[in-house]
Amino acid sequence: MNLSEFVKRKLMARTPQNGCYGVFETFEGAAAAAPKSEALGYDAAQTSTWYRDLMERVHHDDYPLLYWFEKALLDSRRVVEIGGHVGVAYYAFATKLSYPEDLRWTIVDVPSVTVEGENLAKKRQQTQVSFANDFTEALAPMDILMASGSLQYVPGPMLPEKLRSMGVRPKHIMIHKTPVIEKPKGYVTLQNIGTAWCPYRIFSYSELVQPLVAMGYELVDTWAKIRRIEIPRRPDLRVEHYSGYYLRDRSLS
Repeated sequence: MNLSEFVKRKLMARTPQNGCYGVFETFEGAAAAAPKSEALGYDAAQTSTWYRDLMERVHHDDYPLLYWFEKALLDSRRVVEIGGHVGVAYYAFATKLSYPEDLRWTIVDVPSVTVEGENLAKKRQQTQVSFANDFTEALAPMDILMASGSLQYVPGPMLPEKLRSMGVRPKHIMIHKTPVIEKPKGYVTLQNIGTAWCPYRIFSYSELVQPLVAMGYELVDTWAKIRRIEIPRRPDLRVEHYSGYYLRDRSLS
């Protein structure tokens, strides 16, 4: 083992839960650097039983999202949520809102989570929520596209490119709890989520938000959640807080 490999292993061993290590160009590069003896990726992390305490109420950090979601529901009936877990927002928001009878809410997540989500929906006799394992499975016309704390785990093209390539144009886009930096380019790191290591994207504003504005969306509101990410030996890439954005199709104004 050379010195750089030894230092890397020491730093990774000291990475706390939810902490990050390394700077990479791609998800594949990050995955290749992950410890071989530990699980890799969100599906392997077996997270299906997580976040149950957040399902029965709206957490204080989620009120900005709830505020704009309620307004968007006035002209919307089809919701696609990227990374909605087993329905955390769907169930929590229902404690504050009365959903329209014809609401259809599709959650896109990893297989280990969606199986549990389907079982939970059956148990609770919830027919408005359904699950998919890939964004392309949820391409029925959507009014609201929502991603809360999830885009950073999604490999492949970033959201603006996905929407352009698929010809999808939701009326409302809501991005919540997402690490965004004010630099020309973001990066990929590795996050230790306790039960696995996950490639984890740090976006730049110019990569995530500006392309959506250029596509004809109006940036209506932004908000922040206080949470810092520090990459060992890279203070220049520190994330000071997570960001939230509500964008609306300009043609609706």
